[in-house]
Amino acid sequence: VPGFVSKVMDYCLQTAPYPNRALAFAGALALQAFLCSRKVRTEGDLRPNMYLLALAPSGAGKDWPRKLNKEILFRAGYADAIGDRFASAEGIEDEIFRNPAILFQTDEFDGLIQAMSKTGEPLFENMMGMLLTLYGSANTFHYRRKKAGDASGGAVCNPHLNLFGTAIPIHFYNALNERMLTNGLLSRMLIIDAVTKRAGQRSGIIDPPENIVGIAKWWRETACGGDLAMVNPEPMTVPATPEAAAIFDGLRDECDTEYNAAAADDEVRRTVYSRICEM
Repeated sequence: VPGFVSKVMDYCLQTAPYPNRALAFAGALALQAFLCSRKVRTEGDLRPNMYLLALAPSGAGKDWPRKLNKEILFRAGYADAIGDRFASAEGIEDEIFRNPAILFQTDEFDGLIQAMSKTGEPLFENMMGMLLTLYGSANTFHYRRKKAGDASGGAVCNPHLNLFGTAIPIHFYNALNERMLTNGLLSRMLIIDAVTKRAGQRSGIIDPPENIVGIAKWWRETACGGDLAMVNPEPMTVPATPEAAAIFDGLRDECDTEYNAAAADDEVRRTVYSRICEM
C-alpha cells in the first residue's frame, strides 16, 4: 500500500531481527487504522475500526511490529491509547470511554479464542459480546452500562476499538469450533497468514524516522469536527474511484452467490461470506 503503510513496513523489515513481510504489513495496517479512527469513512459509512489477526509460528518475529507501533504512537503523543490485554468486558468499555479510539495489541490471541469458545464462562461471554457490540457501534453511539449511583451511564460517539492480535496457527485452528465460527467475531476479523521461512539479520534499534512519526502526529492534530471533534466527530468521506467501486460490486455479487448456495444447515459458510465484501 503506497504511502504511510509502506513506510512503516519498510522500516520494520529493515530493523527486525527476523523480518516478516506479512507481519510488517499487518502491523502497519493496524497502526494506520488506529490513526485515522473517527476521522474517515467510506461512502457506505464503513469505518476503519479493524480487528486484525496475524498467524505465525514461534520465533517468526511477531513482537517486532507491536514494539514499532508502540514507539511510533508514544512519540506521536498517543501513549495513553495503547493496550495489550483484555481483562474484562467492563474494562474494555471503561477504556473506550477514556479513549474513544484505542489500539489493543495482544499476543497469543488463540488463548482468548479458546476461552471464548467454552460456553458457560460469563467473563469471556461478556468479553466476546463487548467486542461484537463495539465493532458495530463505530458509526453510531455506544451506551455505557449504568454504575451504582449513576443516573445514566453516558454514551460515546463513534467508538473505535482497533485490535491487532497474533497467534500460532496450530493453536488458533485447534481453538476453533462451530460456535466460534458462527457467532460473528471471526467474520469481523481480517486474518493474515504470516507463515514463511525464517531468515534472520542484524537487528536495529527502534528509532522511527520523522517521516513516519510526523505523519502519525499529523493524524493526531487533524480534528474532524472542530472543537468538539473528540465528543462528536465529523469524519471525512473517502470516495471510491469508479474502478474500485466496480471491484467492490463484483465481489459483493460473488459473495452473495456463495451465501445463497450454502446448504440450509451450513451456517459457517453463510457467516463467513456475509462479511467478506465489507472486510
